[in-house]
Amino acid sequence: MLDFRRHWLTILSGAAALVLVVFAVSVIKANQGELSQTPRVTSDDPVLGSSGGLKIIVFTDFACEFCKAEVPILKSILADYQKDVQLVFKDAPLPTHPTARRAAEIARCAQDQGKFWQMHDLLFEKQTQLGTIALVDLAKDAEADAAALEQCMTTGGGKARVDASVAESQRMLVNDVPTIFIGDERFTGLQEENTLRQAINGRL
Repeated sequence: MLDFRRHWLTILSGAAALVLVVFAVSVIKANQGELSQTPRVTSDDPVLGSSGGLKIIVFTDFACEFCKAEVPILKSILADYQKDVQLVFKDAPLPTHPTARRAAEIARCAQDQGKFWQMHDLLFEKQTQLGTIALVDLAKDAEADAAALEQCMTTGGGKARVDASVAESQRMLVNDVPTIFIGDERFTGLQEENTLRQAINGRL
C-alpha cells in the first residue's frame, strides 16, 4: 500500500511540475508578444510629420534629462525624413519625478489650443523649474491663452489623455524613458542619432 501511495504521489508531483512549466512558458510568451507589439496610435496623440509615414513613437517624461537630450535628435531626424516618418508623442511620467505629471497635463491642455509642441519644447527648456514656474508665464512664452490654460488645469482637462497614454505605456511594459518604437523595434534610454537613422532606413 505504501509503495502504491508513493507511486501516485510521484505521478501527481510530476503533473504539478508540468503544469507550472506550461504556465511559466505561457507567461513568458505573452510578455514577449506584448513587447513585440507596436503601441497604439490614437487621435489624441500629438504628432509631427507625414500621416502616412513610418511611425516613430516616443514615450517620454518632461522631468527626464535623457528625454530632454533626445528631443534635438528626434527633431534632426524629422527634418530629414519629414515626408517619410511621423513622430508620435506619448506621456510616460515616472513616479520618481514628482513634477512630471503636472507638466504632462499642462502640455495636453496647451494641445487644446493647438500649442502642444510649443509647450512641449518650453517645458523641456524649463525642466529645472517645472515645480515652480507659473502657468501664466508658460502660457505667455508658448503664446497660449493663459485663462484657458488655467481653466483646463483646474478642471483636469488634460488628465484623461495623460491617463490613456500612461495606460498604453504600462501595456507596452515601458519602465524607463525615453522609450522609442520604430515599427516593432524598441529602443530604451537615450539613443544616438545614427542608431535611430539606421532603424528608419531599414524600414523605408
